[in-house]
Amino acid sequence: MHHGYVAFLFFFPMGACGARSSLETSGPAGGAGGVGSSKSSTGTAALCDPAGIRLCKNPECPLAPGACPGLGCTPSADRETGAPETTGVCWDDIPTFVTEQCSACKGDQVCVHRSSTELVCVPFAVCDALYKLGAGAACRYGDKSPFTDEPIAQSPVCPPGHDYQICGGACGDCLGTGGYADRCVGRSASRPIGICTDGMPYLCSFKEDGTAIQPCADAVSYCAIFKLAPPDDVYARLYGVCVGKAACVADAQVTPLLCLGSNGTDHAM
Repeated sequence: MHHGYVAFLFFFPMGACGARSSLETSGPAGGAGGVGSSKSSTGTAALCDPAGIRLCKNPECPLAPGACPGLGCTPSADRETGAPETTGVCWDDIPTFVTEQCSACKGDQVCVHRSSTELVCVPFAVCDALYKLGAGAACRYGDKSPFTDEPIAQSPVCPPGHDYQICGGACGDCLGTGGYADRCVGRSASRPIGICTDGMPYLCSFKEDGTAIQPCADAVSYCAIFKLAPPDDVYARLYGVCVGKAACVADAQVTPLLCLGSNGTDHAM
């Protein structure tokens, strides 16, 4: 297990950070930094502030100009085309926006596209709200499979012999060591079992052809990538996480994984 934090990948385009989106419109202020309107013309106001993260869409979720400082409330992106969705996110409301992109989201989190390649960890409630507001195509589960608004699957049984490496459902939580709380990553509506990584994980990234963008930095780890069919496998490869070699190969027998060495060879086969 690694217990040093490596910064998240920054090769993704960040988009326009300063300008407010047209989704952020004039309207009655909802208190200091609050949602611009406390009521919705379509009865969806409860969806506009999931888990304390404000969304913006007209007319359902209007925000007063300047209500979302910093990056503003800008459109989420379609996961396949990269086109802007009609519902935006107040990105500065996400406490881990800078530090936790979608390589190792925590077990109860999913991912939202800020651009065609930039994925950010958010609580499930955020993607649930985006889905119900018509922007479900902006989201992915933690394994990078398409978000369907179905709950994360629960495994009723846990395969023996993997008690500290896998997690979820009957497998329980990961065991923290060395003062770090390990996290369970990669579960989805179709993947009930996740894998355990350090609470402060090392990250890795590969191109579709197997070329390393950022391989694991040490000789004892493989880049664990959740195995998916095209085109979703592209995003899984961009957002991998380093785990011990033996653990990765063993985990791949339980939940479909690639275990990539620095040269892109899959050792889970």
